[in-house]
Amino acid sequence: MPELAEVERCRRTLSQHCVGKQIAAQGIRSELSSSAAPVGANIGSLFATRPGKYVWLEMNGEGPCVMFHLGMTGNFYVKGETDVLHLTSESKYSVTDAWPPKATKCLLKMTDDTEIAFINTRRLGRIRLEIDPWKCATICKLGFDAYTDLPPLAEFSQLLRRRKGPIKSVLLDQSFAAGLGNWLADEILYHSVMHPQEATATLSDEQVLSIYTS
Repeated sequence: MPELAEVERCRRTLSQHCVGKQIAAQGIRSELSSSAAPVGANIGSLFATRPGKYVWLEMNGEGPCVMFHLGMTGNFYVKGETDVLHLTSESKYSVTDAWPPKATKCLLKMTDDTEIAFINTRRLGRIRLEIDPWKCATICKLGFDAYTDLPPLAEFSQLLRRRKGPIKSVLLDQSFAAGLGNWLADEILYHSVMHPQEATATLSDEQVLSIYTS
């Protein structure tokens, strides 16, 4: 499943190619969403937003935000640009391929002719329209974002010590640290020289610091 790094890359793709533009047309496959992206909406002039493994486009005015969850194989492709850092070989896209790419589930066309395709080979991704995603129950349950919102060490230590169970299970819990998955959790524990099953309650200050800095 795409983790923080892949979803952050998708956010940057959306920021680069969508933000500040207007949606001219859209198409969304019904198995991912029963709603449609707002044609004619102006996309927020600041950034696409990414808490944890979710990413969305904010609209100017009172229009809803288009929120994506990548599922297992989700990715965004831009028409005319080869995808170099693809998630899986089955979803790789080149400018020589037919457009839209295979397994496209959402296609956004901008008034400047930019086209963005959201592909989802295994159909586990989701698209939702939310007036205020920050008030969405799913987003409200997320913990701190491990990339953009890492708390100070003292606060991190307190949050960690409140948890029970193996350290890897805690790191994978999205209500603790949003965006981490098996890949990043394993890397953190490897660099911390720590067994995944080590009990969180028994961690020393040095071990907590090692996890924090990893």
